[in-house]
Amino acid sequence: MVDRLKSLLAPPLFSTEEDNRIAGILNAILLTLLTASIVLTVIMVLFGNNLIAMALFVITLIISGCFLLMRGGYLRSAGIVVLLSLLLLVVFILVEGEGVHDLGILVLPIIIIIAGLILNTRMFAIITGLVVLSVGFVIMLEVNGYVERAVFTRESKGLEFVIFTIVLTITAVTIHLLTQNLKENLARARKSEAQWRSLVKNAPDRIAYLQQDGTIDFLNTVMDEPEAGVIGRTIYDYTLPAYHEVVRTAIAQVLTTGKPTSYEAIGITRFGTQDWYDNRLGPVKQNGSIVRLVMIATNISKRREMEIALEAEREFAQRIIHNMGQGLTITDENGRFIYVNPAYTQMTGYTADSLMGKTPYDIAPNSARTELHTQQITRQQGETSAYASTIQHVDGHILHVLITGVPRWQDDKFMGSIAVITDLTEQMEAEIERERLIAELESQNAELERFTYTVSHDLKSPLITIRGFLGVLRQDLESGDEAGVQTAVHHINNAAKTMENLLHDLLELSRVGRIISPPEATPFASIVADALWRVSGQSKAKKAQITVAETLPLVVVDRPRITEVMQNLLDNALKYTPEQREPLIEIGTTERAGETLFFVRDHGQGIPAAYQEKIFGLFERLDVSVEGSGIGLALAKRIIEVHNGRLWVESEGIGQGSTFYFTLPLAAAQDEATAS
Repeated sequence: MVDRLKSLLAPPLFSTEEDNRIAGILNAILLTLLTASIVLTVIMVLFGNNLIAMALFVITLIISGCFLLMRGGYLRSAGIVVLLSLLLLVVFILVEGEGVHDLGILVLPIIIIIAGLILNTRMFAIITGLVVLSVGFVIMLEVNGYVERAVFTRESKGLEFVIFTIVLTITAVTIHLLTQNLKENLARARKSEAQWRSLVKNAPDRIAYLQQDGTIDFLNTVMDEPEAGVIGRTIYDYTLPAYHEVVRTAIAQVLTTGKPTSYEAIGITRFGTQDWYDNRLGPVKQNGSIVRLVMIATNISKRREMEIALEAEREFAQRIIHNMGQGLTITDENGRFIYVNPAYTQMTGYTADSLMGKTPYDIAPNSARTELHTQQITRQQGETSAYASTIQHVDGHILHVLITGVPRWQDDKFMGSIAVITDLTEQMEAEIERERLIAELESQNAELERFTYTVSHDLKSPLITIRGFLGVLRQDLESGDEAGVQTAVHHINNAAKTMENLLHDLLELSRVGRIISPPEATPFASIVADALWRVSGQSKAKKAQITVAETLPLVVVDRPRITEVMQNLLDNALKYTPEQREPLIEIGTTERAGETLFFVRDHGQGIPAAYQEKIFGLFERLDVSVEGSGIGLALAKRIIEVHNGRLWVESEGIGQGSTFYFTLPLAAAQDEATAS
């Protein structure tokens, strides 16, 4: 019922803001006049002034008709009718009253004011003129005696008319100026409001005014949709419950500090969809106090999706970089490390923290720094480069690497490099080992050729001897020469023993690469003692003086094999000492170039320089008159080489004696290698 009454009493809506303004003013005036006329009509009826009561009743009917005209769209016509009706009513009241001295004349300025508010300039001037003429008309009636209660003063009527005319004209001009100024201000306000409405309505963000409890007073997305049902609800109704506390905290912060704040949350639209919003919340102050809040919400769903996608890609790339087998480093424009992956730290032995701020020069050997500098200049020129280099492990050993460097750029500015480092140390060591094995194989093939030639040559000699003496033996048997038979058998037996010794030595040589006993830490002094015991018969027979160093190291060797080497070297030292001398033999160690050398030194006949390599060949003997097959030194050298050592001889020449040097793995060095 109340809403229905409000709807009936509300002014009608027109197509323009100006018409709506006039309708609002006219509606208020008509309601006021209608109420006043009804009340005055009742008063006049009660006090017996039926004529004025009748006039007021007529005016009430006219005002009601003006309501109908206004609602029918005849806005200005209704205004003119109501103004003319008021003017006629005032004239009637003045004529029935005290003329121009009646209080009813005060209504005339009101008529001018109303006309200025609701009529255009032309109609306003006409109404103003009619008001002035009505005053003149009343004065004229007073002069002619038609106004019975008027205070008649003939001489003053002209002056009164002039005064009333001037007052009413000034009132009209003032009202006109004020209404024009009001209209201009309203036009500017409407223009500003239109711009504001257009800006706010078409803003890409949501703009809302909130009460301190979060109630929505205004929302730009529904400003033309009063039926949307948003106004009066709270911001919490349009926020995912998980973020309600975030909203409360932000509102409390603005109310407490009076300063803007921002937060991100998932908002719910009035259609039920959910999006991410960046919400900026600020205070609206009046007289220094916060009266409400303003919120600007920007939809950042696409940005969040991109951020999530970028984060997923970044995590994927980080997993690849973190788990890749190659080292990866990122350096800044000055060449300092700003990132290293785990593979690089594992490769170099440094921690990531210890490398930050360092440059590749700090962990590169001196030999690689020039190349690093050259490659850095190449990348600063925008070129990608790949090159072999070396880096130094934290423990000091050198790594061979392949480095692929890519420049980093930002807005045409060099920002540093990305480098992928591949460790080639194992491949290079494998290549070196391959080359060593190839060289060893070639050497062994050459030795095999020599061995084949030597075997075929040295075995052929006893076979020829046997074949020759078999013919002699046949002849001696046929002739019955017993002495000849014994001689032939003796030579055949010697030739067979020679072949047996050769075959035995060849068999020993073939077994050198096989392990008799696993290598173990053994005091070298005990090996020397075993070898001395084996040659004790010869040494006693030749009255040899053998000196052994008091301190000899521990070695990690196949003990039986190294004992054979020592026995062979001692045997040679004893055999190749001239008969007229007593053998003098020294056994010990010495240091040379940081390496421990074992030696067996004799004071025998010596070895010329031309034969110092040759004596280690198969079946090579310096003196053919000395008993032996010539395979002993070749066997000893092979055993030492199987232990990754070296065997060689040094001699000043004939009569100067000889020193056989060799190297063996020491127990201390073996322990260090195992520990590393």
